[in-house]
Amino acid sequence: MFEVGEKVVHPVHGAGTVSRIEERIEDGRPVLYYIIPDALVSCALMIPVSTAEDIGLRHAMPQTCATEVYQAIRDAGVNGDTGAAEATPSGAEETIKVARALGRLLHKRATSSISQAERRDMDRLKRLLVGELSLVTGYAESRISALIENCVVAVPAESAAARAKRKK
Repeated sequence: MFEVGEKVVHPVHGAGTVSRIEERIEDGRPVLYYIIPDALVSCALMIPVSTAEDIGLRHAMPQTCATEVYQAIRDAGVNGDTGAAEATPSGAEETIKVARALGRLLHKRATSSISQAERRDMDRLKRLLVGELSLVTGYAESRISALIENCVVAVPAESAAARAKRKK
């Protein structure tokens, strides 16, 4: 169970802080809800306490793991996931998975073109990661976004002539 004031991450809506736990009556029975305000859309998520873990609500990563998240993004394009699972700090496992997936897409974008579906996935993953990192570090989302982009060194795109020559 999460407590009021705890930083949490919803797998679709992103990071937030439990502001209160509220009881509502549904079908004549009391149901407890976590209330997590979302400042971007001026509303709040209401997540039933009884199903919160089933839908993927989890604790936000510890602030001390931010460096490992950036490293996972850097390494994703170079090393993939090899051996990284053993180095994942406790409490940051899901965040590191998101960082690796985002890193692979960012590195692919830097070296070649990506599809519209990959672009959507990349934007969604980045939004989730930026929100969580901003929540736990206190940095502005724009700063976090720039730090993430700086994790990937742009590699010049291969010319059409070089690709044709390589295929021969």
